[in-house]
Amino acid sequence: KTNSDAQGNWVAKFSQLLKSGKYYVEAVAQDEDGLLSLPVRSEPININGPFAFIIGIFSFLVIILLVGFVGGWYASKLAEIKRYRRILISQRDIVASYNILKNDVAKALKNLNGDQIGEGKISETIFLLKRISENLEKMNEYVVKGIKVISKYDIISKIENKRKS
Repeated sequence: KTNSDAQGNWVAKFSQLLKSGKYYVEAVAQDEDGLLSLPVRSEPININGPFAFIIGIFSFLVIILLVGFVGGWYASKLAEIKRYRRILISQRDIVASYNILKNDVAKALKNLNGDQIGEGKISETIFLLKRISENLEKMNEYVVKGIKVISKYDIISKIENKRKS
């Protein structure tokens, strides 16, 4: 029961919490003499209780976590692909350098192997040894750079290093 004001507006408070769901309010007016009016029924009223609010928050958090997980997984896959590509490039560089050095050493040994070692063979051997030295420096430079690039994409070691810090 409640009373209305002069304009006919009224407010009612329920003695217990309502569960989530669809409700209808039915009102019957009574005048001072106790005469009742016909009942008036409202449009459906949807009530979302605290449970619906908690489910909404939980759903939002699950979506955020799912997006974060998928994003992290995708980023790690991209880093892994870059790392494997760089490993293949470094492997190619090492094989090419090895073959060049092997050929130069074979030529130098061929020049030094023989009964007569002339001035031309000594000059060619010195040239080959200098070229071997230069190629070793280049190989060292490219291989070391390649390994540094590979380690740039190693997410596991980065996480491990941050954990230790």
